[in-house]
Amino acid sequence: MPGGKRADEIEEIKSSLKKLSGMVAELLEMKKSIEPLLQEIQQLKKETQEKDRHIVALEQKVDDLEQNLRINDVIVTGIKIKPRRGPLRAAASTSTEDSDQHSGNETVEQQVTLQLRDLGLTVDPAHIQMCFSLPTGGTRPPAVLIRFADRKKKIALLRDRHKLRGKHVYINENLTKRNADIAKKARLMRKNGLIESTWTKDCRIFIQTKDNSGQLKTRIVKGAEELAALERQQ
Repeated sequence: MPGGKRADEIEEIKSSLKKLSGMVAELLEMKKSIEPLLQEIQQLKKETQEKDRHIVALEQKVDDLEQNLRINDVIVTGIKIKPRRGPLRAAASTSTEDSDQHSGNETVEQQVTLQLRDLGLTVDPAHIQMCFSLPTGGTRPPAVLIRFADRKKKIALLRDRHKLRGKHVYINENLTKRNADIAKKARLMRKNGLIESTWTKDCRIFIQTKDNSGQLKTRIVKGAEELAALERQQ
């Protein structure tokens, strides 16, 4: 009968609604149990981000301390350093080399200062705290580290390095790996026309950019992320 069929449909709908209500209740219970876990995950995520920022800050501080230790250093590349001869060979050749200023038995410091003098740069050994060759791979001449007792002497030498143009001898500040990578990235951006110029001074990396009016702006770059942000703006 039509009335009986309609009653069966109504009962079926009621049964389905009851099941749905049960499922909704279960979902609500699950949500209640999941919410504390989600809150805990968010808290852990926040703590992890804080720790990451703290680690980055500590790494920056360590790098700054290391860079400060190198503040009076320069790295000279392109100078040919000869190994010192042993006492027997030196004594055997003394008679023929007494009049030769470059006797072939000078220390690294003597060789560097003499060769720089020949290139038009004066470095007084009395102002050098230490000087030694740095290990390098391949057949290239080793780089030489010079540490001055007075930063002013280092600055004076860097100011005169323009005299070395075209002579394949280079003098640069002794940057940490982190700062050297930033300086390298800045030079690449200058080459690609993304910034106007870049240089280092007192082991800090400077760049020049143009604002919307075409005026040059100079800033110190403290991290690679700053250069990445500039690239994204281009």
